[in-house]
Amino acid sequence: MPDVLISSYALRAETTAKSVASALDLPLRVEKRLYPFSRTEVATVIGEQDAQVQHLMLVGHNPGISYLAASLGAEEAIEMPTAAVVSMQFEVDSWAAVLQSQASSYWFDYPKKPAD
Repeated sequence: MPDVLISSYALRAETTAKSVASALDLPLRVEKRLYPFSRTEVATVIGEQDAQVQHLMLVGHNPGISYLAASLGAEEAIEMPTAAVVSMQFEVDSWAAVLQSQASSYWFDYPKKPAD
């Protein structure tokens, strides 16, 4: 379960994030630096997280969110369709180290994904 949800302020991303935050009873932070969704800005936002945050959820948009997931090791997420979710685990000591590493594991799914 995420500790905090951070969303781009792009209309569809923010609308989705509000629904998810409400359903999961999560604090929501809308972040202007996530639109447009650039790796540099995402790195800054992720790196600023407190050590108490163990699980972070980002809601963004393409193409940036797909490129981010793929660059961190979720190769099949290179073209994330609408409503896709990728969950990634990292073996790092700080949030600042996440974008210099690769996910130790990940899970990727979306509503119209074919059954295995």
